[in-house]
Amino acid sequence: MKTMLAVDDGLVKRAEIVAQIQGIPTTDLIDEILMRGLDSLESSSQPKKSDKHVPFPIFTSKEPGVLHLTPEAIKRMDEEDDLRTVGLMTDAEIA
Repeated sequence: MKTMLAVDDGLVKRAEIVAQIQGIPTTDLIDEILMRGLDSLESSSQPKKSDKHVPFPIFTSKEPGVLHLTPEAIKRMDEEDDLRTVGLMTDAEIA
């Protein structure tokens, strides 16, 4: 099928040079480039299953089975956990 496309002159020149080096017609090279590009776009647009494990935060209590935490305390503990995760704070600094 013949189709006319407006393509940047620099891209056409690069394609011609690569095609010449590979010893193939420029149209074959452009077909291959388009096919690879479309395959890549199609595979990257499909949702991927995330294998990333996100741990649930665990808070300890002095009294088993009972936690008396205010929303502010939970927020502070969560922020401290984030700082530990990225290496900006150690357990010793928190205590």
